[in-house]
Amino acid sequence: MQPEIDQNLERIIHQELRKLPPVKAPDALSARVLASVRARHALPWWQQSIWNWPNAARTAFMVALAVVVAVITGSTWWAGDIAAKGADVFSESTKGLQPFSNVFFTLWRTILQSVIVFAVVFSGMLYLLCLGAGTMFFRFAVRRS
Repeated sequence: MQPEIDQNLERIIHQELRKLPPVKAPDALSARVLASVRARHALPWWQQSIWNWPNAARTAFMVALAVVVAVITGSTWWAGDIAAKGADVFSESTKGLQPFSNVFFTLWRTILQSVIVFAVVFSGMLYLLCLGAGTMFFRFAVRRS
């Protein structure tokens, strides 16, 4: 049940609050805030937010990220070829490691790749769940009655 709001009282309070002078921040607070802003701008570009990086660095990072994602999610074609070729791929010096590499590539093709894809998808879903729950709780906390 909503309490009755006196419109006249609300108008009077609003007028009185408008008459008050603006509140000035304490000098110590202003100095700390300005020092913090200056320190943040003085950081090297790689320690700042990605939105403040130079365009070339941001583009290179996005390309590298795309390559990593492509390797993790769609690399069955090259891992399968290497595992199928076996001895042709490896030189004589690494012939002793061939069984281990075949086992790795077979495991990669059958198990590890799907586990990594599942982990990435599951992590993304958990992130979205936390983002939604946080938004809901924030809006609940600051909602106006």
